[in-house]
Parts: sequence; structure tokens; C-alpha cells
Amino acid sequence: PFRLNQWEPGSHLILEAFDQYVLGRPRIDVLEVKFIPDGNTIVANVLAGAVEMTLGRSISVEQAGQLDRWSEGSVVVAPLNLIRLWWQFLNPDPPLIRDVRFRRALLRAVDREEMAEALQRNYAPAAYSMVYPGAYPEFESRLPRFEYDRGQSVAEIQALGYALGADGLFRDGSGKTIGLDLMAQATQEVNVRAANAVVDYWKKVGVDAGLSIEPTQLAGLEKLRYEAERPGFVLRRSG
Repeated sequence: PFRLNQWEPGSHLILEAFDQYVLGRPRIDVLEVKFIPDGNTIVANVLAGAVEMTLGRSISVEQAGQLDRWSEGSVVVAPLNLIRLWWQFLNPDPPLIRDVRFRRALLRAVDREEMAEALQRNYAPAAYSMVYPGAYPEFESRLPRFEYDRGQSVAEIQALGYALGADGLFRDGSGKTIGLDLMAQATQEVNVRAANAVVDYWKKVGVDAGLSIEPTQLAGLEKLRYEAERPGFVLRRSG
């Protein structure tokens, strides 16, 4: 429907309506498409009235919050990804990760509703399965739903033979804590913030959890191998 009139690489392009378009001439005569890779610059342009809409480039939740005072439009959320925790089954450390009862206790320890409000400003819902919330309601209704329950989480770990010490950490019969590593992909700020929140929740129920950040220089097969061989959990966004 539009023909290219001008193209300045790294800056912008100008499109003009094509009179002979098969569905009829567009009602908009000219479109200017600006290339703005930085989210903060996008927000500044929107608030200044220099941009009518964003196309293809997403902004963070914090940046979207700045548009609350934008009187000429609104923010539309198109959820595409879930923030997920993946565990490693080959040689997990601790081996307790293989026990579904322990993983269930870890899940109950995390307040996902609070995270959705604090980290996503309630733009995105809390997920209770690997399926995006609301996408397949009939299927979701048949899945087990493990709600946040800190007391139940503690009780389930105690049932595995661990006891809370004076320092608030679970220990086995030999006095060893449940040392657990969670690695986050730092490609998105929300990944690191979410991972910090999860580690904090796990510590509150007595798990000696720690956070590590995936080296940003990894790529391709090297990156996949590094993640697959991590002995604990990995937090990342995926579709």
C-alpha cells in the first residue's frame, strides 16, 4: 500500500501512499518511520508528540509506566513470553531437586501474584503452569495449581527429613544446608529482578539459595551447553 520515498539508514524512512494498490489507495498520504533502538528515547518521543505509535520495538514495564501521563494514547500489552524456572536432571545439586515433592515445595514458596504486581505492574498475570494464563482455560482447569503457601512449603520440606536450624535454614542429619543455585539470563533486566525475588522467597522458607548471572559473552552451542550443565535452576524468558 505504500512506496518508499526516502531512506536514511539508522535514522528514518518516508513512505508515500501507492495510488494503484489492489485494495485501493490508503487514506494516509505519508508515513514517517523512525528507527529508535533505545526504550527511553521512544518514551520521550511519544510524550513529546513526535511519535504516534511504536511498531516492533518493545519497551520495559518501567518505561511503560512513564506513559501513564500520556493523554493522547494508551499502552497496549501483547504478552508473548513466560518467565520460567528450569531445573537440571542430569547431575542436579543438590540431588534433592530430582524429588518432585521438593520442587513442589519450592513452587509454593514463591508468591507469583506479588511478583506480577511488583515487577510487571499487573500488566502481565501470574502463571500457574507452562501454558500462558487464559490461553486454554479448559485445559488449564485440569492442571494442578500450586498456590503460594509459605507454611505448606516449610511443612513439605520438613516431611523430607530436614529440620530448621537456629539460623532459619533447613539442615539434614549431618548439619548440611540445602544449598541451591539459581542462574539468571541477564539479557533482560526483568530476568535478574525476578531471579532475585525467587531467591529471596526460597531463603524465607529456609533454603540456602544463591543467585548467579549467566556470562553475557556466551552464544550458540556454547551457551546451550553451559545452561544444560548447570547443576541447579535457570531462570529465563521463553515463549
